[in-house]
Amino acid sequence: MDDKWRILVVGASESNRRRPLSLGAEVNQSWAKRVEQRNDVCGYWPTFFMHALDARNCGSEPPDKDALRDFGTGRYLYDRSLIYEWDSALLWNVAMPANVARFGLYYLSVHRELFRVFSPDIIVLCLGSVDCLEFGGSRASEDILELGQVEGLVPGESLQFDYCSTAEEFYDVMHEVAETITWINQDAIVVHLDAVVSPRASRRIIERIRSFNEAARCISREFSFKHVSHPLLEKSAGDALYHWLRRDDNHPTDAMNAELAKNILRHVPLGRPARFASRETPVPVLRVSDWTKERRI
Repeated sequence: MDDKWRILVVGASESNRRRPLSLGAEVNQSWAKRVEQRNDVCGYWPTFFMHALDARNCGSEPPDKDALRDFGTGRYLYDRSLIYEWDSALLWNVAMPANVARFGLYYLSVHRELFRVFSPDIIVLCLGSVDCLEFGGSRASEDILELGQVEGLVPGESLQFDYCSTAEEFYDVMHEVAETITWINQDAIVVHLDAVVSPRASRRIIERIRSFNEAARCISREFSFKHVSHPLLEKSAGDALYHWLRRDDNHPTDAMNAELAKNILRHVPLGRPARFASRETPVPVLRVSDWTKERRI
């Protein structure tokens, strides 16, 4: 597995629809079934991205949503305590719904040793969207201890993580995120996704999102990260908007997720990564080609 790309995803709900572990199995199962019923492709943009990466390495066209319709049905996508193996890459998706930037920083920091052992070649950040919507809240220790013990954290404890009130606060938090990522692997290609700007939002929220996205672009320039924006979404109006966003919750459609995957893939060099003498996998690996049609939820 040392010659395969290693991808780490850190962020909010756009990249992972599995609920926090602390909500319990019943809530997770209910949500997984709901998502599977309303989406043609399970797993959002990472599913499109990983299959497109495999296809590119084989010299073929990436599969569309019809080809991916049955992928991962009956399973959680993606379990943060597992690494998923494709033919050309490993995916470790530790994103979590309603993930504010401060929690993203905390999660990266307390598990940084594990992430450094994984030594990701590509790190995708999806932070800022929840802060822009002014959501905050607490996280249970179970959600943090999912990857292993954390010094000083007591089981059953609850921690508060406030959203960033201003773009300046967001910039400061993302600067620390960038420094932590650099420590994890200074040679990694880092891609930061813009927060989604829905034209249906209020003028105040739209301006807030744009200011946060500009802060993220500043960080990307300073640390030589890549940045992915959503120009097609911002140019859409009327019913055309719903080609990219769901009507009920403003989350990305399959078309939007496929577009995100394509734009991230542009930043991944052709071929295979430089070989490492040895790279470990700090959590169990699940090879997706070994999946059966057995239902899991």
